[in-house]
Amino acid sequence: MQTKIHLTAIASILSVGLLITPYTAFATTLEDALRAALSNSLSLSASRNNWAAARENIDGAQSTKEWRATGTLSGTQSMTNAATATRDGFLSSQSGSATITLSRNLYDGGQTDENLLLRQLQRDIAEARYLGAEQRVILATVEAYLDVIRASREVALNEANVARLSEHVAAARARVDAGASTSTQLAQAEARLLRARTTLISAVSAHNSAEDAFFTLTAVAATELEENLDIGVIPETLLEADIWRVANIRMRGWPHFR
Repeated sequence: MQTKIHLTAIASILSVGLLITPYTAFATTLEDALRAALSNSLSLSASRNNWAAARENIDGAQSTKEWRATGTLSGTQSMTNAATATRDGFLSSQSGSATITLSRNLYDGGQTDENLLLRQLQRDIAEARYLGAEQRVILATVEAYLDVIRASREVALNEANVARLSEHVAAARARVDAGASTSTQLAQAEARLLRARTTLISAVSAHNSAEDAFFTLTAVAATELEENLDIGVIPETLLEADIWRVANIRMRGWPHFR
């Protein structure tokens, strides 16, 4: 019985601990933001579809050497009076014909090779545009992520500044009441406090704008962002970036991408 009570107490403590655990444990990381932005971007999706269509068009360039089949089917039926008719005084006749034609270009003057080269160039152009769109989305997401962090820190800094200047104003007012200071010094302290409050309002507005921009890119609310960035998420070399790009494309449903 004591064992059951002990286990129940432990379970209760764990439940309370989970409830009071700060939400920062589930904060949005830079990697989460990048994945969300790459999945949410309409321009990137359009570039990806264009790239896939360009790959599929390569097979159409070889169609001039394939066999083609055409066919026709025709038939007639007639009934005429005839002395030799055996039924109802009419002679019935039917006829039909069918033709099938197979054709293939033996030589097209190099058109197939040129079409294949053109489609390959179009595929390379579509791929380059896709990669460019992907890099723009990644760059915009990183900038938006850092803008939110910077704006939130500026808000916290200005809030601390307003609190500090409020204490200065209170101290200056107390000195004026005690006759140890002048009203001019109190007015100067109040003016500094007003400027600090104005700066705080601007910082809050900038922070709201940064959060809106981040949400537009990722469709994720920027309420809790991980400020201790994992630099390993961002590739340090072009080779690592290319490996990371190919791995992400394959995870998104293109296993044959190279």
